[in-house]
Amino acid sequence: MNAAPHTDLDLDSLRAFVAVTQTRGLAAAGALLDRSGAAVGLRVRKLEARLGQALLRRSGRALVPTRHGEVLLEYARRILSLSEEGVRALCASGLSGEVRLGVTEHFFPQCLPEVIARFARGQPELSISIRTGLTLDLLRLQREGRLDLVIGLRTAPAREGRTMFREPLCWVAQHGFVLDRCEVVPLLALPDPCIHRAAATDALTRAGRAWRVCYAAGSVLALQAAVASGLGVACLPLSSVQASMRILGRQEGLPALGDCDVAVYALAHGAGDRFGRLLELIRVGLPILSIEVMSAGGGLAAAA
Repeated sequence: MNAAPHTDLDLDSLRAFVAVTQTRGLAAAGALLDRSGAAVGLRVRKLEARLGQALLRRSGRALVPTRHGEVLLEYARRILSLSEEGVRALCASGLSGEVRLGVTEHFFPQCLPEVIARFARGQPELSISIRTGLTLDLLRLQREGRLDLVIGLRTAPAREGRTMFREPLCWVAQHGFVLDRCEVVPLLALPDPCIHRAAATDALTRAGRAWRVCYAAGSVLALQAAVASGLGVACLPLSSVQASMRILGRQEGLPALGDCDVAVYALAHGAGDRFGRLLELIRVGLPILSIEVMSAGGGLAAAA
């Protein structure tokens, strides 16, 4: 079925569609947009009916874009971004002063600088300083009053922070690395306290699988390099998996890891709203997390 000519795309429906692709589920997308999952699903179905194309499909428990959905996603991000820029230029007074932003090392370093630069061009009176690091270290700096906003991994208690998107955690190793089902898992990890390290060790312990930390990396880049060199197995979010890695799972006797949330933490009440334009640009600018592309060879399906 083809869409009728002169079909309009309303922003709320596009925003709902983009949120589902980021979070891979209706309930999580609803939490992101402060709506119910049913309301988000209704928006997406109306968008599909208007375009005459299926935009989402099931991949295991996740919702991922169809071929037509991937095409629309690129345009949807651009439309939402232009809408935000137009509102900022015509209706809102510019921000001034300084925003001190802390960003976890896991958070899409390939696209964040461009997003920040676009925001800064529209706010010439605002000075933006960025610090990268591990989430718990950044939150400590925020408590000390040295950061205004932190984009980091969701930590306990769950009531802290506001979720931006969700992605799966994966067991990864070098393509040539072989792990026997009965072998002690040689774990590559960041030093304690680390959210992903805790997720990995807790999952292995619950499954009764023996493990040992054979390499404690000082940064995410060092951890990725250790994986690429074949030193052992690591737990990484899907967006941090590189082409030199393969995803492990049941075939190697490894337990499921679940998902991780990336959230925004504001230093003071209302600070997140004040810089909502920046956060919206970051959300819109996120690259698609395509399970099929990132797990060439079916690795993630085996890990689920």
